[in-house]
Amino acid sequence: MPQSFLWFHPGRPGQKPGYTMDVFDAIGETVDVLTGSEPQIEPPTVERAFEN
Repeated sequence: MPQSFLWFHPGRPGQKPGYTMDVFDAIGETVDVLTGSEPQIEPPTVERAFEN
């Protein structure tokens, strides 16, 4: 099961805060790096936790 780490970025004056998430596979290799501003990110739900 992939693991992930999430970093918060407050943004500079006039910028929206955002996040960077690194996703790793079971042996620790990077699968993807995702970035987005805070308004683009939805909170997790139980239903989406089990999506493929």
